[in-house]
Amino acid sequence: MILAAERGKPGAHYIISAGDLTTREMFALLSQETGIPVPREAPKPLVRLVGNLLDPLGQLFSGSRP
Repeated sequence: MILAAERGKPGAHYIISAGDLTTREMFALLSQETGIPVPREAPKPLVRLVGNLLDPLGQLFSGSRP
């Protein structure tokens, strides 16, 4: 991840894997390295609500559940 930041070319795309880190740990590490604050997490009830609202749309347009 750090090599991509240091040696990457503008406009290039890279796959960044968290490896053995949790998402929370990965964002903490990125925050330390870049100085960008860790993003806040959405409350679980809100995530579930949005998922329940969007699930029927996914079924309608793709014909299957995600």
